[in-house]
Amino acid sequence: GTGEACDLYMEIVNRKRSVDGNEVSVAPLNVDRIDMLVQNFNNFPPTQEDGAAAGFSLLEEDGSPLSLPINVPVPPGESSGSKVVRVRFDGSVSGTFVGSESDGRGLRIFSDDPTNELQTLLLSATGIAPNIEVVPDAFDYGPVQQGMAATATISVRNQGDADLAVTGAQIRSGNAEFQISTADGMSIARTLLGGGDRFDIVVTYTPTDPSNDLEVLEITSMDPDEPTVEVSLSGGPTPRFCFEPRRGVLEFPIPDPPTETRTREVSLQSCGTGNLTITSLDIVNAGNPESVDDFAIDTAAFPECASLPCSVNLELCPSDQPGCTVAGAMPGIVKALPIIYDNNDTSLQDLADLKITTNDPRLPEVTITLDASDNPCLPPAGLGVEVVTPTDPCVPMPVVLRVTGQPGGPVGMPSTYANCDYDMVFGTTNIFTPNDTMQACTMTQFVPVSPGGLHLVSVTVTNACGATATSPPEQIQVAPNCN
Repeated sequence: GTGEACDLYMEIVNRKRSVDGNEVSVAPLNVDRIDMLVQNFNNFPPTQEDGAAAGFSLLEEDGSPLSLPINVPVPPGESSGSKVVRVRFDGSVSGTFVGSESDGRGLRIFSDDPTNELQTLLLSATGIAPNIEVVPDAFDYGPVQQGMAATATISVRNQGDADLAVTGAQIRSGNAEFQISTADGMSIARTLLGGGDRFDIVVTYTPTDPSNDLEVLEITSMDPDEPTVEVSLSGGPTPRFCFEPRRGVLEFPIPDPPTETRTREVSLQSCGTGNLTITSLDIVNAGNPESVDDFAIDTAAFPECASLPCSVNLELCPSDQPGCTVAGAMPGIVKALPIIYDNNDTSLQDLADLKITTNDPRLPEVTITLDASDNPCLPPAGLGVEVVTPTDPCVPMPVVLRVTGQPGGPVGMPSTYANCDYDMVFGTTNIFTPNDTMQACTMTQFVPVSPGGLHLVSVTVTNACGATATSPPEQIQVAPNCN
């Protein structure tokens, strides 16, 4: 064969038997199976192959597929009946194929002939045909940085005897991120590849978005048994989320001097090959529900996080990407996420979890523990105004006062009053000397005027760490005169 089909015709005959010189009628001959087994001598050692795999087939005389079983009667008045079977070798497979009775192969006919149930015929043919081989059958580009290019080289070789015509190559889906060319710059639809010849197809992959791609390269040729060869192509940019603190704990130590609020930062960065999207942020309970309210995301940096959880959809490019292809992304920038701690109770330690969700397939959600130590400033307690004038108050004798109670301050640490501000809630004057000073906490005075009577005095006290409290009004009865 030369790559074209070649047919031989086989006649199966059912003859009347001769007994003492006389023909005796016989029953119809039934052929229930015909198979073909050959050896491929192009391989060493030769390998056994099914006839169909080698390019052999059985047809009716008119060329239609052969139907089994075959019934061959002897027509009335005739000495024999016959059935013609066409044996075709299509030459689509290169090699020399031989099957014979001596090695248990060949064209084997199974019938109900009681004297010859198996008839074996020699079957041989030589095929000369193109045979395409494509290497590799799959290529993984691996991580490819968004906007950058990577190439795959696909080798096409003719392993057959006849010339191979390669007719084209295309990406099945038409994905424009994959571009096809040849290593030598010639057209892929080239004329012929002789036996053993090869050429290389180059597929350039330039991802334009952060998603992975899985495509199929289709190579078409005039190979009779494999007109289309498929090559799987995969790869793409992979977002990766890098952050500080890496160990997953953001600490808020007590500063010196102590302050009411403290701000620490979490660093957000894209360290993969694709754009990273920070999708949402939240601060949740880590064991003590009261601690959650002590932490907040700085809305100056993330205004969308005035309430939690919040959607941010912040896109960050990899630090080594020369340009950002996604609107709003910040090339090479490490984004700071400021977290504010403001203790609104008397706890000495507060814990909460910062939840960060991203499009990183490896770390879709990251939890960072917020750990704040504090020595809260307790407000003054049990405040009162005490009259220390040695005699009963009267007009116009000065009335001397002082503050009573506890100054509060840091837990477990001594504290003092830092400022006292007196107020005459009801009375004949609102002049205290001194007032709104630290000295006023230990002593101040006011001079009542006629007609005296009931005076109500309160004081607002600030301690050394800044906490304040106001006393209830103290009732002071002032006589109209000192006689």
